[in-house]
Amino acid sequence: MNLKEYLKEYKPNKESLNIVDFVFSQNDIRYESPWDKIIVAGFITRGALNINSTRINMSEFVETKSDTSVKGPQEDLKRLASRLLEKKGFQVEGYEIPIPGGIVDVLGKKGDELIAVECGPCRIDKPIEYLKRDKMTLWIITRDNVLYEITRGKDWKKMLDFHRSHQIEKAREYVDQAFSNF
Repeated sequence: MNLKEYLKEYKPNKESLNIVDFVFSQNDIRYESPWDKIIVAGFITRGALNINSTRINMSEFVETKSDTSVKGPQEDLKRLASRLLEKKGFQVEGYEIPIPGGIVDVLGKKGDELIAVECGPCRIDKPIEYLKRDKMTLWIITRDNVLYEITRGKDWKKMLDFHRSHQIEKAREYVDQAFSNF
């Protein structure tokens, strides 16, 4: 399926397409995916994803490098994410945790609620993959100290059902094309 067909099916508006660039890929070409951009922007346009932003007041956080459990890239953002989670009453479950849909930079848990935190740019389809799990929220923390909170919107189920049926149809097309020569 080409990009024009995706645009026609998912119907993202220009503002939602810009939001995806700004929040998820953050203009990092490693995370560019025109198909995923259209899909996620369609979820935003159709009210299936909510995105709220908050500027992080860095004066509330004292920088400390004493937490040696933080490993890998974005250590400073991971420490900040940990402190933000703890401030909201969440326990930090760990760093670089595999969950259905990907590997999350920091995972916070409070009761049966989970917050998956991505530090910096991330794979564009993560909100759809992560939010399939009930009581899951996605946070994205940017280098310029903005926290984006992504949650399910009022039309989440309807759009997810549409997306799943669309993906099944796409898979059928691939299979039909693969076996068309037999």
